[in-house]
Amino acid sequence: MSHRTMMFLPEIKSIFFFVFAALSPLSFAANVVPVCPGELHVEQTISEQPEGWNAYGTNKMHRFVNVMFSNDNPAQSFILLPSKEFTKNKENSATWNFSPSDKAYWISCLYSETKATVARELPKNIQTCSVTYDGRFTLPVVKEVNCH
Repeated sequence: MSHRTMMFLPEIKSIFFFVFAALSPLSFAANVVPVCPGELHVEQTISEQPEGWNAYGTNKMHRFVNVMFSNDNPAQSFILLPSKEFTKNKENSATWNFSPSDKAYWISCLYSETKATVARELPKNIQTCSVTYDGRFTLPVVKEVNCH
Protein backbone atom coordinates (compact mmCIF):
# COMPACT_ATOMS: atom_id res chain seq x y z
CA MET A 1 0.00 0.00 0.00
CA SER A 2 1.47 3.32 -0.97
CA HIS A 3 1.91 6.24 1.41
CA ARG A 4 -0.74 8.16 -0.52
CA THR A 5 -3.33 5.35 -0.11
CA MET A 6 -2.63 5.14 3.62
CA MET A 7 -3.36 8.85 4.02
CA PHE A 8 -6.85 8.41 2.54
CA LEU A 9 -7.74 5.33 4.62
CA PRO A 10 -8.50 7.28 7.83
CA GLU A 11 -10.61 9.73 5.80
CA ILE A 12 -12.57 6.86 4.27
CA LYS A 13 -13.08 5.30 7.71
CA SER A 14 -14.33 8.66 9.04
CA ILE A 15 -16.74 9.07 6.15
CA PHE A 16 -17.98 5.49 6.61
CA PHE A 17 -18.50 6.10 10.34
CA PHE A 18 -20.54 9.27 9.75
CA VAL A 19 -22.66 7.66 7.02
CA PHE A 20 -23.30 4.63 9.23
CA ALA A 21 -24.12 6.82 12.24
CA ALA A 22 -26.48 8.95 10.17
CA LEU A 23 -28.33 5.94 8.74
CA SER A 24 -28.55 3.90 11.94
CA PRO A 25 -31.34 5.92 13.57
CA LEU A 26 -33.42 5.55 10.41
CA SER A 27 -33.19 1.78 10.46
CA PHE A 28 -34.09 1.64 14.14
CA ALA A 29 -36.68 4.45 14.17
CA ALA A 30 -39.47 2.09 15.28
CA ASN A 31 -37.49 1.26 18.45
CA VAL A 32 -36.57 4.81 19.45
CA VAL A 33 -37.93 5.82 22.85
CA PRO A 34 -39.75 9.15 22.62
CA VAL A 35 -38.03 12.01 24.44
CA CYS A 36 -40.32 14.50 26.15
CA PRO A 37 -40.12 18.01 24.74
CA GLY A 38 -38.13 20.23 27.11
CA GLU A 39 -40.82 22.89 27.11
CA LEU A 40 -44.49 23.11 26.23
CA HIS A 41 -46.17 26.31 25.06
CA VAL A 42 -49.57 26.55 26.75
CA GLU A 43 -52.26 29.14 26.25
CA GLN A 44 -54.94 29.19 28.96
CA THR A 45 -58.18 31.12 28.87
CA ILE A 46 -61.12 31.38 31.24
CA SER A 47 -64.19 29.75 29.73
CA GLU A 48 -66.76 31.65 31.85
CA GLN A 49 -65.94 35.03 33.27
CA PRO A 50 -67.43 35.47 36.75
CA GLU A 51 -69.74 38.47 36.95
CA GLY A 52 -67.96 41.55 38.24
CA TRP A 53 -64.48 40.11 37.64
CA ASN A 54 -61.90 40.77 34.94
CA ALA A 55 -60.55 37.62 33.28
CA TYR A 56 -56.90 37.18 32.34
CA GLY A 57 -55.47 34.18 30.56
CA THR A 58 -51.89 33.05 30.24
CA ASN A 59 -49.66 32.40 27.29
CA LYS A 60 -46.30 31.02 28.40
CA MET A 61 -43.78 28.22 28.23
CA HIS A 62 -43.79 25.44 30.82
CA ARG A 63 -40.72 23.30 31.57
CA PHE A 64 -40.76 19.49 31.44
CA VAL A 65 -40.69 18.05 34.99
CA ASN A 66 -42.04 14.50 35.17
CA VAL A 67 -43.34 11.43 33.34
CA MET A 68 -46.15 8.94 33.81
CA PHE A 69 -46.69 5.58 32.16
CA SER A 70 -49.98 3.91 31.24
CA ASN A 71 -51.16 0.71 29.59
CA ASP A 72 -53.13 2.30 26.74
CA ASN A 73 -53.91 5.89 25.81
CA PRO A 74 -53.68 7.82 29.12
CA ALA A 75 -56.97 9.60 28.38
CA GLN A 76 -58.65 6.18 28.54
CA SER A 77 -56.65 4.26 31.14
CA PHE A 78 -55.07 4.34 34.56
CA ILE A 79 -51.60 5.62 35.34
CA LEU A 80 -49.22 2.80 36.32
CA LEU A 81 -47.36 2.88 39.62
CA PRO A 82 -43.63 2.10 39.55
CA SER A 83 -42.62 -1.53 40.02
CA LYS A 84 -39.90 -0.34 42.41
CA GLU A 85 -38.55 2.88 43.85
CA PHE A 86 -35.28 3.57 45.64
CA THR A 87 -33.05 6.36 46.92
CA LYS A 88 -29.27 6.43 46.63
CA ASN A 89 -27.06 9.41 47.49
CA LYS A 90 -30.07 11.76 47.74
CA GLU A 91 -31.17 10.75 44.24
CA ASN A 92 -34.57 9.09 43.83
CA SER A 93 -35.23 6.55 41.09
CA ALA A 94 -38.23 4.57 39.95
CA THR A 95 -38.54 1.63 37.58
CA TRP A 96 -41.57 0.46 35.63
CA ASN A 97 -41.56 -3.14 34.34
CA PHE A 98 -44.04 -3.66 31.52
CA SER A 99 -45.67 -7.09 31.29
CA PRO A 100 -46.69 -8.43 27.89
CA SER A 101 -50.02 -6.86 26.92
CA ASP A 102 -52.41 -6.60 23.99
CA LYS A 103 -52.53 -2.87 24.64
CA ALA A 104 -49.62 -0.52 24.00
CA TYR A 105 -47.77 1.22 26.82
CA TRP A 106 -47.63 5.01 26.72
CA ILE A 107 -45.39 7.71 28.16
CA SER A 108 -46.95 11.02 29.27
CA CYS A 109 -44.86 14.15 29.77
CA LEU A 110 -45.81 16.52 32.59
CA TYR A 111 -44.92 20.20 32.77
CA SER A 112 -44.53 22.74 35.57
CA GLU A 113 -47.43 24.99 36.55
CA THR A 114 -49.94 23.44 34.12
CA LYS A 115 -52.10 20.36 33.77
CA ALA A 116 -51.43 20.26 30.03
CA THR A 117 -49.57 17.09 29.02
CA VAL A 118 -48.36 15.39 25.88
CA ALA A 119 -48.30 11.61 25.45
CA ARG A 120 -47.33 9.00 22.91
CA GLU A 121 -47.10 5.27 22.52
CA LEU A 122 -43.85 3.54 23.49
CA PRO A 123 -42.22 1.19 20.98
CA LYS A 124 -43.56 -2.36 21.42
CA ASN A 125 -40.13 -3.80 22.32
CA ILE A 126 -39.79 -1.64 25.48
CA GLN A 127 -40.00 -3.81 28.62
CA THR A 128 -38.62 -1.47 31.30
CA CYS A 129 -38.34 2.26 31.92
CA SER A 130 -36.25 3.75 34.73
CA VAL A 131 -36.55 7.37 35.80
CA THR A 132 -33.96 9.22 37.87
CA TYR A 133 -35.15 12.33 39.68
CA ASP A 134 -33.10 15.40 40.50
CA GLY A 135 -32.64 15.37 44.30
CA ARG A 136 -32.24 19.15 44.47
CA PHE A 137 -36.02 19.63 44.25
CA THR A 138 -38.73 18.66 46.76
CA LEU A 139 -41.22 17.78 44.01
CA PRO A 140 -40.16 15.13 41.48
CA VAL A 141 -38.20 16.64 38.60
CA VAL A 142 -36.92 14.18 36.01
CA LYS A 143 -33.19 14.10 35.48
CA GLU A 144 -33.07 11.12 33.13
CA VAL A 145 -35.39 8.53 31.53
CA ASN A 146 -33.95 5.22 30.27
CA CYS A 147 -36.12 2.65 28.54
CA HIS A 148 -35.15 -0.65 26.98
